[in-house]
Amino acid sequence: MHAYVIMPDHVHILLSGVLDVIEWVRWFKAGVSLRVGKKGFHAPLWQKSFYDEGIRKPEKVQEVLRYMSENPVEAGLVEKPWDWAHKYGC
Repeated sequence: MHAYVIMPDHVHILLSGVLDVIEWVRWFKAGVSLRVGKKGFHAPLWQKSFYDEGIRKPEKVQEVLRYMSENPVEAGLVEKPWDWAHKYGC
């Protein structure tokens, strides 16, 4: 996992080296659900599907990182990307 941004209603994750994205997402959702369940949260946490995008060109990585970083600003949650605490790598 190179980068992530946790939003109130979704999460962005930049991965590499994952052969089976569907299996990785299943593993990730199960792990997070288990941890929040132990804290007493039992409402549905995830939607059934997800959106993935393959990145083939190195310059596209910077574009994706910029999009991830700007997402909290675009959502009106903070004024500057660096003000959003729930992120890593971007």
